Amino acid sequence: MFTVKTGFRNSGSISIDGHPLRDFDFFGASSEHEPIGKLHLSQGKHEISFEAKDKNPDSVGIKMGLIEMSLLNAAEQERRNASVNTLRDNWMYYGRSSGHGHRDSLNLGMHAFGLDLMPDLGYPEYASAIDTHRYQWVQNTISHNTVLVDKTKQQPQWVGQPKHFDDKERVKLMDAEAPNAYPHTELYKRTTAMIQVDDANSYTIDFFRVKGGSEHHFSFHGPEGTVTTEGLNLSPQESGTYAGTDTTYGVRPTGDSVDGPGYMGPGFHYLKNVERDTSPQASFSVDWDVKDTWKVLAKDEDIHVRLTMLGDFREVALADGVPPQNKPGNPKSLRYMIAQRSGENLDSLFTSVIEPYKQERFIHSVTSAEVTRNGNPANDSDVKAIKITLKNGRTDYIISALHSDITYIIDGKIEFQGFFGVYSEHNGHPVYGYVNDGTLIGPVGKPLASLPSGHLHGTVADFTRELSLQNEIIVNMDTAGIQPESLTGQTIYVENDGERNAAYRIHGVAPLDDGRFRLDIGNSTPIRKYADANDYSKGFVYDLAPGASFRIPLSAETEEALTTIASVAGEQRNGWYADDVTVTFEVYGTYSGTPITRFSLDGGTVWKEYAKPLVLSESGQHELQYQSEDGEGRKEPVKSLSIRIDKTLPTFEIKAGEAPVTNGMAWPDDKPFSLYLAAADAHSGIVEQSINVDGKPYEAETELDWAGQLGIHTIQVNVADAAGNRMSAEFIVRVETGPDSIRELLNRFEKDGELTAPLGVQLNAKLDQAEAHLSNGRAEEAIKHLQDFLKHLDNRGLEDGLSDRAKSVLATDADALIRQWSDNG
Repeated sequence: MFTVKTGFRNSGSISIDGHPLRDFDFFGASSEHEPIGKLHLSQGKHEISFEAKDKNPDSVGIKMGLIEMSLLNAAEQERRNASVNTLRDNWMYYGRSSGHGHRDSLNLGMHAFGLDLMPDLGYPEYASAIDTHRYQWVQNTISHNTVLVDKTKQQPQWVGQPKHFDDKERVKLMDAEAPNAYPHTELYKRTTAMIQVDDANSYTIDFFRVKGGSEHHFSFHGPEGTVTTEGLNLSPQESGTYAGTDTTYGVRPTGDSVDGPGYMGPGFHYLKNVERDTSPQASFSVDWDVKDTWKVLAKDEDIHVRLTMLGDFREVALADGVPPQNKPGNPKSLRYMIAQRSGENLDSLFTSVIEPYKQERFIHSVTSAEVTRNGNPANDSDVKAIKITLKNGRTDYIISALHSDITYIIDGKIEFQGFFGVYSEHNGHPVYGYVNDGTLIGPVGKPLASLPSGHLHGTVADFTRELSLQNEIIVNMDTAGIQPESLTGQTIYVENDGERNAAYRIHGVAPLDDGRFRLDIGNSTPIRKYADANDYSKGFVYDLAPGASFRIPLSAETEEALTTIASVAGEQRNGWYADDVTVTFEVYGTYSGTPITRFSLDGGTVWKEYAKPLVLSESGQHELQYQSEDGEGRKEPVKSLSIRIDKTLPTFEIKAGEAPVTNGMAWPDDKPFSLYLAAADAHSGIVEQSINVDGKPYEAETELDWAGQLGIHTIQVNVADAAGNRMSAEFIVRVETGPDSIRELLNRFEKDGELTAPLGVQLNAKLDQAEAHLSNGRAEEAIKHLQDFLKHLDNRGLEDGLSDRAKSVLATDADALIRQWSDNG
């Protein structure tokens, strides 16, 4: 589990199903993954409990903090380790940057292949007002993936201003501004989009615009790892830091702001091992060969993150920044790239492509595309187009424009009007178009994706004014031909006083009357705060007001190629389904008429027309071929899908030595044995098999010796196949004794040196006499001889001739035999 350890926490105990597992101390200064125990759990529901115990005398509170917990058996661990993680994301921070926050507005991060590829430095070494590393570096703007203006740390802000957000399948777009971070700038804006390449890969395009000031430093760092460059001619700086050759690492240069929390300088003196290129090319790349610093992956993998930048820069430098060193596992340093621009009333557009890849790059090239307006070159800071050529044959054009009402021509062939657009070709043929907050994108004169209006606008009429889990905004709005229900999932941005933003995700739309609509904004409240924190009767302060204007940016996308997607419904494990499988075909792309989908199953020569979901019920491997055709006879290539079904339970046979184990079987306690389990499965194969004896795991071929352990024993068997079918059984075994068993035990103990011969002779004689009397119907006499047998075991004169174990086993068996003969009377 991964816990939160701080000075506010105390110790606690962890138990499962009421059985104590271990005590755990939540008090401390660091957090990390820690094992809490290994326990064999039966199938079914179990309860894990955390109970606070003694308060640490140094703790200032009574808390326990749990971030993450995993409960995995061996099969799940193997499955997890073998699975391919295709999840990836970008995040942008535009929230509060005061208090515990960092001055990191518009900071950018990324995860891919299971790793944090642009890690934040996190919590400082010490939350202290005199920790210079905290205020001059960790909290500073330059240590984050954002832009430093005029060598000054960002001003604190409560929140920035989100402007666009979209979550399409191929394009994930976010756009925000932070006007309070640098109040003297005209624009401080970041537009970032993640573009899907295939199921496993995406790249990120990043446009960071800054207008104002005279110096802009674009800071970027990847994870720990070896860094290489392309397009840079770097020269090592012989001494000093990024602040200059005459500066010392960690020592604030003279005249560089002030010490303590009031420090507002650039923090350059915390960047060391500097290399500089004072005449960088207009296009260069920096590649981080990623080290799995926190051992997240099951094995080492060849993962990289590559930054490619386009633009005019005065200087590009690489330098080492040091993250907090008292956090377990943190690297000694991270390699930073700093791209600098300077000039009067500076207008910068930092354009970057971030490519996370495994083993081999999927991008072939990144170049700027020509942008014209009315036949003339367009202003680079107003609009930028990037051409990205992929190795799979696809070429993407990405366009970002500040003025969404202007029409631009890209590379002389693509027409675009909007805020953000993506246009894709494959071998020269248009295959995809996307436009956000705009009206068109596509070949000149032939829009591939278009909208009647790039956004909707109007005014607020009313809104939910009390605290509620269900909130709404009533708006006056002209839908401009847009279907109101299509606004679900979009975001409304309301103009307000700027103290907070008023951006709300739309969960539903209902038309009212006279051009009014009710927008469902879910559990997001328009309430900012109480008007008077000491008198609730005075009501609330709101983030919006009646009459306030708003915008709802719209987006459209079109995929050109006719293609059929087969969706398989059913729970799958290890590539197998354990129940009926339903296959649904859906046709995507541009086509004429009504498309027809045909399929052929299991190698059949007859193709059937698809009319309803296809249900596959029989166990085995099914080969499905399918193809769609549009109204003009255009066909896509034949596609195939392999579906494996296993609905049958696995089987097994368990033996005790050579004897099959059966429920209720009797077993003499003088005979040690080993258990042998043979499991079989007709389709998916056995992936898990286990034996528990009396509730404890049994290790294969271990000899079980139940001498003296008379009574009921249980043997539990669990077998599972790859599809998740599981067979479990419990066998009751009754362990018994008798004269023959006791004789065999006497012989064994004498052979093993646990019983001397003289005592063995006496014990055997008493046993023979007892059995002889019993056979002649003299049970009382037989019992007396068994009692004499017990007296011999307690004979102090012969106690050196008998081990404690042998004595205990023989006494247990003799007592059991006495009870048995007494009962039989």
